[in-house]
Amino acid sequence: MDVDEQSQCVSKIIFELNELGKLEFPAYGSLYFANTSYVTGAELPSNPGYCIGPHCGGPWPNLSTYCDSLIDLGISRVPPPHLITKHPHWQEFHGSPTEHYDLLSQGRALLKAMARHPSLQDTAKPSLFHPCLHTDNIFVSENTPTTVTAIIDWQACSIEPAFHYADISPDFAQPRPHVQPERELSFKRDECGIRFDLGLIVFFGPMFKARRMDTAYLTPFRYCHRTWKDGFIRFRNEIIQTARRWGELGFEGACPVALLSEAECAKHMEEYKTFEEIQEWKESIDVALNVGEDGRVPAEAYEKMQALHLELLEYSVKHMFEGEGIDRDTQVQNYEFLKEVWPFDLPSGYKEELRRE
Repeated sequence: MDVDEQSQCVSKIIFELNELGKLEFPAYGSLYFANTSYVTGAELPSNPGYCIGPHCGGPWPNLSTYCDSLIDLGISRVPPPHLITKHPHWQEFHGSPTEHYDLLSQGRALLKAMARHPSLQDTAKPSLFHPCLHTDNIFVSENTPTTVTAIIDWQACSIEPAFHYADISPDFAQPRPHVQPERELSFKRDECGIRFDLGLIVFFGPMFKARRMDTAYLTPFRYCHRTWKDGFIRFRNEIIQTARRWGELGFEGACPVALLSEAECAKHMEEYKTFEEIQEWKESIDVALNVGEDGRVPAEAYEKMQALHLELLEYSVKHMFEGEGIDRDTQVQNYEFLKEVWPFDLPSGYKEELRRE
């Protein structure tokens, strides 16, 4: 398809989804048939035959209880200490269970106070949207490619605050590198991205409004339940930055989280800088391999991707383990670090001669 056909197709995609923007829901959760035996929710007044039931808990009638659910989810992902088999050095980078529990306790108080802000209330409408809207999930007619015939992969959709979807950025709405500069608008979005945003304005107002908010209002909600996956440093940084900007962002009353001392803040920023460098490094590996964070690749490309994976691994190892002044103790330390931060499984037995005794 040429650019004009692609932009028409994006308009059709949004039009296919526009009915979702009209739906009114009384709570956050998942959609069920009203006669589901294990769900006790009342039928939706505007959509008899359906009700809202649990989605990893819930349903939640308001934003405050929804905030509790995010923190509870984060807590549920922290394993008991006796099940953690990583080397102790890993906890210095990732955080101990106790550090996660303490951080999430602070996060609960922060999120519930933030939830009272008018901007968040205005963008918290219980909304249903496709959680993975990209070209692999969209089918078009072979004869008329601007005709959308199906949108698949709905099994993970749920009813969330509209701001939950603010960072959705489908691949078809991303700026394309082949578009000539003279066809780009001043804010560097191509036709497909503009069509997507226009569709959100018309059919999904609260979601579009959230996309234009200062991200400081949204990122604590985005990362609070991921602390065990990401490491506690990312969410800790969101808490610190929100506390620092509490008055500037228009939150009422005192921030429920105390500000760090100058020395504590400097130490955190040093650790966060290292964290960001590691994340950028991981992302560069994902980009080089053209895979997502789960490492999934098409079966026909597996051997090629595995060979490239090993090539990248060897390149990293060469810089970490070889060269003047790198003694065995440093090699062992680097090996432990590599195991902790490498985004995919290392080959069985890889560099085990360097394992820490």
